[in-house]
Amino acid sequence: MGQKAFAQLGQQMVVMARLLTTALFLLLLQPAAADTARYAIDVILPLSGPAAFAGRSQEDAARVYEAVVNKTGGIHGQMLHFDVHDDQSNPIIAVQIANQLLAQHPIVILGPNLTATCAAVSPLFVNGPVNFCFSPAIVPAHAGYVFASSATLQSIVYAQYALARKIGYQRLGVLIATDASGLQDLKFTTDALALPENRSLQLAAMETFSPADISVAAQVAKIKAARPDILFVWAIGSAFGTALREIYNAGINVPLATNPANANEEQLAQYKSFLPKVLLTTGSPYQTPQFDNKALKVAAREYLDAFKEAGIKSNPLQAFAWDPIKITVSALRRLPLSATAAQLHDYIESLHDLAGLLGTYDFRSGDQHGLNGSDTRFIEWDAAGSRWLYFNSPPTKAG
Repeated sequence: MGQKAFAQLGQQMVVMARLLTTALFLLLLQPAAADTARYAIDVILPLSGPAAFAGRSQEDAARVYEAVVNKTGGIHGQMLHFDVHDDQSNPIIAVQIANQLLAQHPIVILGPNLTATCAAVSPLFVNGPVNFCFSPAIVPAHAGYVFASSATLQSIVYAQYALARKIGYQRLGVLIATDASGLQDLKFTTDALALPENRSLQLAAMETFSPADISVAAQVAKIKAARPDILFVWAIGSAFGTALREIYNAGINVPLATNPANANEEQLAQYKSFLPKVLLTTGSPYQTPQFDNKALKVAAREYLDAFKEAGIKSNPLQAFAWDPIKITVSALRRLPLSATAAQLHDYIESLHDLAGLLGTYDFRSGDQHGLNGSDTRFIEWDAAGSRWLYFNSPPTKAG
């Protein structure tokens, strides 16, 4: 080989070596770049166990909102990702997961979604970081680091009885499943009926049952004998289905009111053969076309369009997660990337006039829910049209 050819070969080898070095450098950089470009938020949800139906719905809400945020730049240019951890519907496991996550010093943890699991982890967040529970049933410490979804369970229960009174119902039948939230429903029912403004309401019959019971025929028979003109069923999930079946079998045909969590179209489709003629719940603005608040319409449209694009059916369980997720992420996008848990907490506490799915939020009272239930009213399930409509009807007599 001549000297010139040898020199050319040497130059080619130098170029190849440089290219190889550059490629190796970029390859080594890639994991670090991916890590830097990812903004992870931990979420605790029951993806298995008795509450898995709720956990999976709310995981859908997290994934859909994740896509919405990432289409518009993520959080300060970093792609949002929700790391979802399965608490198996078990408070003990929820606490174990929360402790593991707290060791990593996050500024926020979202979830869990059950009264029992939220109550179990709440003490861990007394001094931060921020925790946003997806259940309305807990009562967080005033102005503390724990926030809760929706209006308080108390305000939801109070609102339903107040709406029944205003429409003209008088004799109430009440059936309650005695899980953690059901025990709250029991207390709030007693408190609500003791209010002076509800003196026209008469408790015709109130019965309780365990969510694990496969039959509540005896309780339903007692309620039927009391001849109520409206029946309240405070139960969710399979317990709600058990109650509906027995009520149908007993031939009770008065309007039935229940928890907003049961306004799940897929769930109602499963119960179609034994649904009551009139099924009511306390509705939120996004659930019907009959509201005229422009800001709430915009919030509803964002949610409904996002789920439609994702090809996922929307339901109220997702809504209980959507607003907390939206509030938290909106705050993080406005705060600096280096924001602390204290800064996030203070930012949320100052929020007001914020339109969400469940109403207009104002956290300045320090109740940590941000809603007082004033945006809710009765809605009725229109089975033929598979939609919810506002309800304002004269009472149906007991049958």
